[in-house]
Amino acid sequence: MSSSLASRLLKAPPSRTAISRSAPTRLLLRRPRSSPNKFNWLGRSDIRAFLPTLCHRLERALTMGDRTQTMYSVVDGAVIELSLPAPDTKLLGEIRWGSFDELLTPAYWKGQAWQHDELGTYRKPQLGRSLREEVAACLLGGYGMPAELGLAAYERLRRRGLLDGVPVRAEVENALMQPLLFRDGSRRRYRFPQQKALYLVAALERMVHFEPPQSDLDLRDSLVGLPGVGPKTASWVVRNHRDSDAVAIIDIHILRAGQHLGLFPQEWTPQHHYGRLESSFLKFARALGVRASLLDSLIWDYMRCLGPIARHPSQ
Repeated sequence: MSSSLASRLLKAPPSRTAISRSAPTRLLLRRPRSSPNKFNWLGRSDIRAFLPTLCHRLERALTMGDRTQTMYSVVDGAVIELSLPAPDTKLLGEIRWGSFDELLTPAYWKGQAWQHDELGTYRKPQLGRSLREEVAACLLGGYGMPAELGLAAYERLRRRGLLDGVPVRAEVENALMQPLLFRDGSRRRYRFPQQKALYLVAALERMVHFEPPQSDLDLRDSLVGLPGVGPKTASWVVRNHRDSDAVAIIDIHILRAGQHLGLFPQEWTPQHHYGRLESSFLKFARALGVRASLLDSLIWDYMRCLGPIARHPSQ
C-alpha cells in the first residue's frame, strides 16, 4: 500500500501533487512562499521528506474509515499537519465545513488562519503609537478609502506633527489636499480632505482629556461618540490598539465573505445591523477555533486581493 502510493506520488509532475478527491481523507501539500500571503505547491523533493507520514495517514484513513480531511504545510522546514472535520460536517447552524482547498469555505479560512498563525503573520495590527494616533489612522481610512491612501495620509500628518495636541484645521486640510507620493513613483490625491480634516481635528480635541475604559467593548462604545467615528471605525481602533478579539471590523470585504458562507443574511448591512453582524462573526471565529482579530485581518486581506472573484465567488 505505502510503497505503491509512494511510487504514484513520485511520478506526479514536480509542480503539484495531490490526492484524488475520491479518497476519504483529503490532503493538500504546500509550503509558504516568500510572501506570507501566498503558498506554493510542494515538489518531489518536499514530498520525499514526509512521504512516510503521508502514506501512513492515508492508509489509516482507508482502513479505519476516517472521514476527516487533513492539510499539510511546511513551515521553517518542518512538516505540520491540520486535521479538520469532513466537508459535509455542520460547523455552525446549517453552515458546513466544506473543503479546505475550496475557496471561501469555513475549512478554507481555518486552513489559512492555521498557516498564518504558524508563520506569525497578522499579529501586529497597530498603526499608531498611541490611542490618539490609532484613532487618527483609522479615521483617515475607512469607507470608500483605499487602505494605502488612508495610511499614506496618516503618515504625512504624523511626520509633520499634526497629530500632536489639537492641530489647526487649515493646516491639516492643506496637508491632506497635497498629492501623496507612493513608492512606485505615482501620485494620488486624498479623498474628502475638508471633511476628514474637520472630523479629525474635532476628534483629537475631544481626546485631550479622554480616559479610555478598561473594557474593550466600553472603549468601542465611547469612541463611537467621536466626530466621524462609527461602530466600524471604533471597532477598528480597539482591535488595533488592544489586539482585541471582543470586536470585529465589519466592512464590505467581511460582509461579502459572510454572505457567501451563509453567515450573514443578504439584507443585513453594517449601517443598520452592525451588532448582529459582529455577533455572528465572533461566533463563527469561536466555532473555527481562530482568534477573531486574526480571522478578521486575514479575510479582509484575502477578499481585497481576490477582487472580482470575491464579489462573485460562485461564477
